[in-house]
Amino acid sequence: MGVLRLLYCDSAGVGRCRAVVYTGDLPKPPCSKPDPAHNTAAVAAAEQEPELAAESSQLDTTPSLLEAAAAGIISLPPDAPPGCIDQQLQQQGLPLGYGALPAGEAAAAGPFATQQAALAAGGDGSFSSQGPGSIAWHSFVSQSSAGALLPHASGSRLLQPLSAAQLAAAQAAAPYSTGLTKGSMGQPAAADTVLPGSGLSAVGEVLLLPDLDAAVELPWAQGHSMAPVDMLERDMSKPFACCPRSALKHALSALDKAHSIQLLVGFELEFMLLKPAAAAAGAAAGSELLLQSGGSCYRPVDDSIYCQSRAFDQAAPVLDKMVEALQSMGVGVVQYHAESAPGQFEIATKPFPALQAADKLLLTKEAICGVAAQAGLAVSFLPKPLPGYAGSGCHCHISLWEAGSSDGSSSGKPVSLMIAAAPPPAADGTTAAAANRLPHSSGSSSSSSSQHYVPGYPLLSSTASCFLAGMLEHLLALLPFTCPTENSYARLQPGTWAGALTCWGWDNREAPLRLSCPNAADPAASCNIEFKAFDGTANPYIGLAAIVAAGMRGVEEAASLAPPLQVEPAAALAAATAAAAADGAGSGATAAAAVSKLKTLPGSLAEALAALQGDSSLQAKLQQLLGPELLRAYLAVKDWEAQQQTSTDKLLLRY
Repeated sequence: MGVLRLLYCDSAGVGRCRAVVYTGDLPKPPCSKPDPAHNTAAVAAAEQEPELAAESSQLDTTPSLLEAAAAGIISLPPDAPPGCIDQQLQQQGLPLGYGALPAGEAAAAGPFATQQAALAAGGDGSFSSQGPGSIAWHSFVSQSSAGALLPHASGSRLLQPLSAAQLAAAQAAAPYSTGLTKGSMGQPAAADTVLPGSGLSAVGEVLLLPDLDAAVELPWAQGHSMAPVDMLERDMSKPFACCPRSALKHALSALDKAHSIQLLVGFELEFMLLKPAAAAAGAAAGSELLLQSGGSCYRPVDDSIYCQSRAFDQAAPVLDKMVEALQSMGVGVVQYHAESAPGQFEIATKPFPALQAADKLLLTKEAICGVAAQAGLAVSFLPKPLPGYAGSGCHCHISLWEAGSSDGSSSGKPVSLMIAAAPPPAADGTTAAAANRLPHSSGSSSSSSSQHYVPGYPLLSSTASCFLAGMLEHLLALLPFTCPTENSYARLQPGTWAGALTCWGWDNREAPLRLSCPNAADPAASCNIEFKAFDGTANPYIGLAAIVAAGMRGVEEAASLAPPLQVEPAAALAAATAAAAADGAGSGATAAAAVSKLKTLPGSLAEALAALQGDSSLQAKLQQLLGPELLRAYLAVKDWEAQQQTSTDKLLLRY
């Protein structure tokens, strides 16, 4: 007998679960194949293991006629004249006759107009959690003043029927699935209600279908297992429109198909370890460390400082069990240590292909909380539980890889797209010696100018420069997806190691986008972008998909990357502002231009949503990759949360 924890993460990122009992063993799906978005080869290269074979097949993205009409790509009024559909298909670049009318439906377009109107009125979305082991699905808690923020438009994501292989896998997992109300994806963190602006309601169900290949046993709960889930329509015909995991799959597939880029992602997850405290302790010394949640009081397990051995020694018994649990679940741990705030710790995990990385981040949170509970402790991933102390982030490390390519040797190992093939310029302006050429490099330099070269660091490739430029250009509009709660913005302050101004730099820990090459022996393989404006309240599927959208925009537009900032951003802004205000021409104008590029990150969720509303370029790409239904529901939740200003005590243990 076994117990299947049916785990899902709601719109606010709150983990919930049910448990079902089964007999026998959990099966593996028939003909199970790696997802095209899983860059298993890149993982193998990163871990210096033999390259794994990976499927590179692409899903057919041609929409059906019904879906095209429903998404607003074509218009089908009831009185449509003959030839109207073909004419619109040509205008949209779609093949003529690609969509046959379903049997029994008249060609009069009445049903199409009905579905188009229904979708425009809000669509339908939701998830459900259940499946083998434990089913984990992440919903979104995103605010946005956007019922009309992201209207239907040409190019929006269209949901395709499952392929034969996908359907076979779904049927194998069906006995371990369960239903969930579609309204779940329209619920905020602090209220048990479906928000009207989400386009969702209490009517309708989706199927939570576990990914049996990703099922893991839970070391802290003998006989229990857990798995991430995809959300499908009840008849298993296609993914649910508001399924975050399916949306990330689509975004990664689009990035691979358009640019032959796949992502490797790792996370530094910070959290606060809490112990129960008597309410009377509030009157005692150190009461500023007292936290409340649901009528109970907690305080950090210590009051130590960054990397202090005393803190590590005291928490080692529970931290070691967390790491052992993660290792047994296939979540490799790189390092763990005490952080800056009282009771704060960090666990950094190994990089994985983006979809697997998102799955494993959810599993990491479950393991940390499960092991802590066994020790009588609580955990909070809230970005800023204690005012005046360092906040908790979930720094996201991203590297770009060309899957299935060769480095020119017989090894056939994947090629990093991070570093330029040309060596960086030497101090005298000439190219560096051949001995300084970097192994496993790919792509040409985005600029041979000294403005992009920092001594001791490599030169970024054109592809990486454009991708990073897209992230930087759309950074403000990305925040509703990566820092999605009001509490998130208390962390994004100058001097707090979180990044508060729009810039990037090599090993600049005050920049929200930090470039790093931790392995000097092989910089190309270790070079990565650390995205610091990502925290533990983010839905990892939606957050990563949004980053993909921004990076794709940069690559598509061949965006120009600003020079790296190798000083603290706040100091640079102050100096540039003073220079811009000074009398005289020349230096003042140059400084003013520098100031205009160093924008302060939003100070609230409402400001971040306003930035998204003003970024039509990113909106369009998000609509293509995520789809209008998912965006509408997500942003409706975020908009509500921005207005409510939910207190810390109510959210402390919900994240």
